[in-house]
Amino acid sequence: MVDCYERRFRVARKVHHCEFCNGEVQPGELHQVETGLYDHEWFRRRLHMHCAAALDEMLSSTHDDEFTWTGLHDWLVDNVCFDCRRRGVCRGILPNCLPCVIRFSQRASRPEPTWVGP
Repeated sequence: MVDCYERRFRVARKVHHCEFCNGEVQPGELHQVETGLYDHEWFRRRLHMHCAAALDEMLSSTHDDEFTWTGLHDWLVDNVCFDCRRRGVCRGILPNCLPCVIRFSQRASRPEPTWVGP
């Protein structure tokens, strides 16, 4: 269970790695930084904007607030990539799939930072 959570948007000053796709977040690139307390352990992760949009869509469609990266990957393959002609080429790995990147980049917005806590 998430005890507190904060989402911010940053412009990278150096190379970072996306927690979901393990791709590089390049200097000058807008990305999402999430921090929080989950099961008594602090976490901090950085996500490409399109990876964050994919995660947000999965969580809203499953009506859940907990996930695993494997679960997100499986959701992408089952719900987004199922009829894609490139499905065998990219294997549902988001940065390898241009149609997915375009789809989620269009949905990636910059909402206000979110803080949930006591």
